[in-house]
Amino acid sequence: MNYITYQQKDCFTGCVVNALNALGIKCSEAEVLLYGGGFKIRYKTMSTPEDTKYLLYGELREASINFLNMLGVKYVLTEYDNLEKALLVYYEAKSEGASVMFVVAADSIRYHQVFRQAAGSQHCLNILDIDEVKGTARVSDGYIPTTPVLMYEGDVPLGSLYEGYQKSGYNTLIIYPSEEKIEDFRCPKKEKQMIQEMLEHYIKGEQEGENYIGKSAILKICDDLNMIKDWERERFRVKMMDFNTLYKTWGFVGSKRILAEFFAERDFLSEYYGEMNDIAEKWNGLARYIVKTAIAYRPAMIDSFREKVKELVSKEEELFAKIIDI
Repeated sequence: MNYITYQQKDCFTGCVVNALNALGIKCSEAEVLLYGGGFKIRYKTMSTPEDTKYLLYGELREASINFLNMLGVKYVLTEYDNLEKALLVYYEAKSEGASVMFVVAADSIRYHQVFRQAAGSQHCLNILDIDEVKGTARVSDGYIPTTPVLMYEGDVPLGSLYEGYQKSGYNTLIIYPSEEKIEDFRCPKKEKQMIQEMLEHYIKGEQEGENYIGKSAILKICDDLNMIKDWERERFRVKMMDFNTLYKTWGFVGSKRILAEFFAERDFLSEYYGEMNDIAEKWNGLARYIVKTAIAYRPAMIDSFREKVKELVSKEEELFAKIIDI
């Protein structure tokens, strides 16, 4: 398997795309988003007696699995009871030419300091090789959530890798080589309608039970953040940093940037790429504003954040409306 780590915009989707390309199925994150139905933003709150958790996410993982199912590729997504069982399956899968992805606790990753701020979140790595003698594993990470985004292919200590892997419940995705040639999955004649329906659903912004969908998701969380404006400094900081982790790493920003990538890849959308890319990068830039609000302890900045969000949503509505009408 000729594996190359390519720069991606989401860790799970990026691992899937890099694995598929190495297995001879050429595709992009943008195609996973479109054909897997991934431009779905959701938000809901989950209350406990101790706290209220804000859950903001884009369905990029779901889109990746939908995409694998569409291709008819054999895969296994599961968790294991212990490391011994997980490694047994790993070595067996690698002997069959499969690509293996570990989900790990992000704060166990040592090759970039950005992961120190990611307590409680997970990150995905394709495992290229494990050397028990040297005590290292060679990993592929196509998405380090920095500004600008970075990637990494290299060795990591087995100790920290296994520690993070354990915290995820030994969560593993194995993608096997296809026994038959995968036919071209693309359907250019339907792509315009597919993207139009996806964008229309986003700007419609509905509510499904406890879930706020599309543009309503980010607008609703802005309203809910008002509830923490009177919190004391440390509690406020922790909650805002948790929100920043959700915002940057759970598919919200990633789906915007991947959507911009699709605009660049398709001729019928190329004239809108500059505008979409600008919007996506402004969404990405707002993460720094969230961090600044947390560290400087300026609760009033939540109001400014809300106005910036409303401005970006308005720009999206204007752009998407033009695309829906083409």
